[in-house]
Parts: sequence; C-alpha cells; structure tokens
Amino acid sequence: MMRLIAGAQQSYAQLPGSLDDGHVAALKQVAPPTARLRRSLSPTRSALMVACIIGTALVPLLRKVVPPKPPSINFRPTR
Repeated sequence: MMRLIAGAQQSYAQLPGSLDDGHVAALKQVAPPTARLRRSLSPTRSALMVACIIGTALVPLLRKVVPPKPPSINFRPTR
C-alpha cells in the first residue's frame, strides 16, 4: 500500500503547477454549467413548493374513510 501511495505521489509531483491550481481550474470549468442549472431549476422548485402548499391546504377537505361494516350474521350471498 505504501508503495502505491509513493508511486502516486511521485507521479503527481512531476506535474507542473500545484494541486491548488488544478482545483481552481476544475472549479472554473464546473461553475458555468452549475449556474445555468441553478437558474433553470429555480422556477421548477418554486412551482413544486406552491403545489405542496396548495395540497396541504386542501387536506381538510378530503372525506374521512371509515372501515367497511362487517357482514351481518344472516347474510346469504346470492348466486
């Protein structure tokens, strides 16, 4: 395991620049698509939130469900 870590460390040490430069470059590539996605999902999230609020407000209007009555003792099924 130590040999594997040492080999990876040696190969990364040969690359130009520092690890921070690599992280900054990766963030610069990821930031624009992420911002576009955030802008496009914002209306969808708002609509979903409004639908949940309306649905919650309508819950008291639902009819109450009661279990069915058991059949009486004199019940005879018809054929």
